[in-house]
Amino acid sequence: MATLHYAQSWEDPRLLWKAWSDFPCDEVHLIASGGDHALELLHHGIPRIHVYDTEVAQLKHIEQKILALDSPHRDRLFGAGAFALKGGLLHAGRLEGYLRTFSRTLLPVLVSRRTREALYETTDIPSQLDFYHSSQWQSKRWRWFAQRYFSPERVNTKARHPGLIQNQGRSAVTPNYLAQFEQCLATHRLADNPYLDYLLFGGHAHGDLPYLKGDLHDVQPRILLHPEGLQQALQKLPPAPRFIHASDILEGYPSEGIDDFFRTINQSTTSGSTLVFWDHRFQTTPPAFFLESWCRIAPPFPDRVPFYHRYHIYHRP
Repeated sequence: MATLHYAQSWEDPRLLWKAWSDFPCDEVHLIASGGDHALELLHHGIPRIHVYDTEVAQLKHIEQKILALDSPHRDRLFGAGAFALKGGLLHAGRLEGYLRTFSRTLLPVLVSRRTREALYETTDIPSQLDFYHSSQWQSKRWRWFAQRYFSPERVNTKARHPGLIQNQGRSAVTPNYLAQFEQCLATHRLADNPYLDYLLFGGHAHGDLPYLKGDLHDVQPRILLHPEGLQQALQKLPPAPRFIHASDILEGYPSEGIDDFFRTINQSTTSGSTLVFWDHRFQTTPPAFFLESWCRIAPPFPDRVPFYHRYHIYHRP
């Protein structure tokens, strides 16, 4: 059976929606992942989205979500709300299994459920940070186990897609996932961060993903699933204004392939296009020929996901 690597999308859809809102266009192209960012953008009103993945399991998973949206048993099928601890479409991936093992097996020994709930109930970011840094949370055991469970080597082996963990001749940055978790606590309230909520409670314990709260139905004609890579697909398309979300696929590119990727973006787009992508282990600098036509947009607000160290928004005026 093919491995489902990501049951959810682990890129902040607020960043995607903000970028599209600032520079809207009709042609929207996304890396598939778990499909949640695509469903979130449809929930916001984007009329049609193209979704790409070479992994058939990822596309079939999105198909299941599309069908489940119209089911009278939607929450049970997704594993949302009261069904979060019983499994479902939101929890069936390799990464989600890794996170749930931590939050449901190891974390309760380190930090009690009552203490985690108290962190959630703080009223603002300063009090949230004060509580997290207090003796109620901090212990040598917490830091020792958290650092080791989320060491880059362990995450690469147990949780990430194997195609994204090779250095490919590039100089990698060593992620510090605990520091990135703490940075998210310093920029967003836990009550407004479903990604940290999932990490600390093994599910979206304090609310569902936004598209599951709304009245999102009949999306099948609006989301087009393509069993091929994003770059491969763009190479076949004529130039047009396009919104492109490339996630962190450049993680799997050799150094000599980076220029080719940006060349494809150039050739398949025209003025009015936007490119969004994330850095996980590498510092990606677009080539000079790309920067002649594109300008980098300052980040509108911090990322809520604690896995990436930087995200990029480029617009072609």
